[in-house]
Amino acid sequence: MRDNIEKVLKIINKNPGVKGSMVMTREGIIISSDIGKEYKDDLISAISSSICLTLRNSLSAINQIEFSRYVITCTKGRLFLINLGKEAVLLILTDLNIDIEQMNIFLFDVTNMLKRSGRIDI
Repeated sequence: MRDNIEKVLKIINKNPGVKGSMVMTREGIIISSDIGKEYKDDLISAISSSICLTLRNSLSAINQIEFSRYVITCTKGRLFLINLGKEAVLLILTDLNIDIEQMNIFLFDVTNMLKRSGRIDI
């Protein structure tokens, strides 16, 4: 399964504007990472896990079950968090000027690739 996830991450990272990607558990444990040397994957996974927990708690306060996709826009880029079900989250770092519509189409395809890759609960 991990080999398949690594292949999908390589496909993600070939997309114009993508700086890196990873699949992690909800607790922030890295399943597979292809984050550039510019970033510390363990720090990014810890921060992202905290963001996901806050999202889930906030959404449950307004009777929403779960998030599907969350995008954070920062001064130097964007952070995409895609919920892969009960077990995992896909994280993608991008440039600031990417085409969001094209990225959403791409993310739909990538999520399906991960779904077919193995035991990730999507």
